[in-house]
Amino acid sequence: MKATPKGVRFFYTIDGKTYSFFHSFDWKNVKLKREDAELICTHIGLSFLIDISLTCLPKNVVIETVKLPPDALAFWKKVYSSMAMERLYVEQIPLSVLQSVWKSSPKAKRTLRPIKAPQGNGLLLAMSGGKESLTALKIFEEMGIKPALFFLQYPLSAIEPVGYWRKKVHDVLTKKYAGFRHRSDITNTLPIRKRFACRHADGFDMGEIIFGSLLYADRFSSIAIGNELSANFGNCLYGGKEVNHQYVKSLDLAKDINRYIHTYLHKEYAYFSPFFGFYEYPIAKMFTSTAQYFDIWNSCNRGTTEKKFCCECPKCAFTYIMLLAFTSKSFLKQYFWKDILQDLALCKPLFEYGDSPKPLECVGEKKEVWYALEKIHREKKDTDSPVMKYFLREVYPHIRSNMPSIGRELMKEHTNFRYVPAPLRPGLRTACRRMMTSSITSL
Repeated sequence: MKATPKGVRFFYTIDGKTYSFFHSFDWKNVKLKREDAELICTHIGLSFLIDISLTCLPKNVVIETVKLPPDALAFWKKVYSSMAMERLYVEQIPLSVLQSVWKSSPKAKRTLRPIKAPQGNGLLLAMSGGKESLTALKIFEEMGIKPALFFLQYPLSAIEPVGYWRKKVHDVLTKKYAGFRHRSDITNTLPIRKRFACRHADGFDMGEIIFGSLLYADRFSSIAIGNELSANFGNCLYGGKEVNHQYVKSLDLAKDINRYIHTYLHKEYAYFSPFFGFYEYPIAKMFTSTAQYFDIWNSCNRGTTEKKFCCECPKCAFTYIMLLAFTSKSFLKQYFWKDILQDLALCKPLFEYGDSPKPLECVGEKKEVWYALEKIHREKKDTDSPVMKYFLREVYPHIRSNMPSIGRELMKEHTNFRYVPAPLRPGLRTACRRMMTSSITSL
């Protein structure tokens, strides 16, 4: 690892060949002692290491930048193994590749220890421009809280146009809110992917955000990220183990990463989500409780600068159905270039009755789609599209009697706001309840 005036560069050697990746931020915004800040930065580099390991599936991993005790090493290996399951499933790779050995090099100069920072009292909110992060912002505004915003962005050439829309979100919201902008180039791993014939791998951006936010732990006591209850349910089993595309958003990861932070870095700092106990369905309800921020909203990773929603991916389909339950087709036409309910092949995996796996995308549970489609049909927002006809004919007869109980389950908060700092819980509970009973008829 090498600190530079504009951020930190990390170096990785894979079978004798060295690669480097950069994470940029403004050092002027970092008030921690330099040795503490660099210790935090090693964890951004370790998050990069997860990404790289998912690409090359190593037999041995040796960490040279910091000495990690066995429990800390076990945390990083668990994150890697949990995330790797998706690639193994997609590429049909044997689970035996997960039997890798992770260890710290005796040459590591840094020692893992708590940083020496005063206790901050502010709130950071990770902001992407998706409906969850914007809904969280609306909730905090409802509570009278003004969070600072943490932006993790990427080079526009790497994942265009997501970088374009995230930059727009940044430029609009920082006119009103303080913001910390980080940029990562870990997306530029094509040479490694080609070398190791990697066709499918995700990234540990959640680690970059959470550990990166600790650079400001002298002013902030926690970071909120809009991760939902639906993320805790896996997509399928492979070799008897769960494959969960959204593992990094799960309560399991939250438990482990908070324990790691409290044990090794900062005993008071916390990561939480206001939505750990909520399904996507009520979040969509809260998002549509006001018209605010729809102009910068984007929940698709595949759109273009002209069409922010591609309307061809499962995430677009799921988002469209959730929001149509609380808005109208004429309203959604402003954002989606087609009526997605006309595309049965795209939507069918989201709600088909039976044990078929849900798509490897950031989508919710089938019962959420069932409940939304029933509401859409009842309110005559759609009655004869291919999706609605199939739902009414092939799915609804199997689930109709269960819909009242499904509705009650979907609209509940299921975790008693787990990991939310105690002083925030009463206000958060009140704000969520108020937003779930509000609506804008113009939508």
